[in-house]
Amino acid sequence: MARHDKITDGASSSSSLLAEGRFALGLFLGVVIALGLYLATSAFEQEISRREAIELVPAVVALMVAFVSLLISFQALSEQRKMRQAGTDPVLIAHLSGRKDHPILTMLRFSNVGAGAATNVRVSIADEAWPELLERTRLKRENFLRPYAAILQGAHLEYAMHVAHELLGDSPLSPFAVTLEYEDIDGGKYKSEHLIDVQELSGQGVNSPTETKVANALEKIQRDLGHFASGFKTLGVVTENREERLKRERMEHEELRAELEKAKKRDKE
Repeated sequence: MARHDKITDGASSSSSLLAEGRFALGLFLGVVIALGLYLATSAFEQEISRREAIELVPAVVALMVAFVSLLISFQALSEQRKMRQAGTDPVLIAHLSGRKDHPILTMLRFSNVGAGAATNVRVSIADEAWPELLERTRLKRENFLRPYAAILQGAHLEYAMHVAHELLGDSPLSPFAVTLEYEDIDGGKYKSEHLIDVQELSGQGVNSPTETKVANALEKIQRDLGHFASGFKTLGVVTENREERLKRERMEHEELRAELEKAKKRDKE
């Protein structure tokens, strides 16, 4: 679920009304209705001859053609305005995404996919969702109390939630609603609502991208070359559990006792 609404324009209401052509359309429609009522009243009050009726036909037809032309112009102006908004207005969306270098970590991301910068961005999450979010994710309520200054075109903000299998598991995190309120550079206000559902991540791959593998390999090569240049020798680390450690220490103790016994026999001889 995603809903986007433009609440107000940055320009004044009067200029906006005139720019969209609504005033002209309403005025012309009022004139047509008034003229139609006048003609209808005149026809009922006095008889109109055949000649007078024929003379009125061109005027009525011209009026209808003008009205249809105005409607077409208004529709074209509305479409042109929508295209202009699509080329200049910011559009923020809230969605889930994995980190590029660590895909298994699920991020709550706010992306600007529009064509302008979004300013004074406010993020709000439904109150009933916070108890579960605080318990099962790394999100903090205080992170969303203050507005963000700006999210530039093509940029995003993101917050780590948790690794994917912790959010899904046997009991997936419940869907929750996110509301975004923001402005464009002219002061126009926007509002959008989004439903975040972690179950959409089910079945998605979490393999590290090739770029990450290449970067890790280059980092390892750089570290090894640095060790080689400084004469530092790589240390080997052996891991073992408690049982293995006790077994090893017992064997070393027995070997040490055996060596002591051999040393005593040699001394006696």
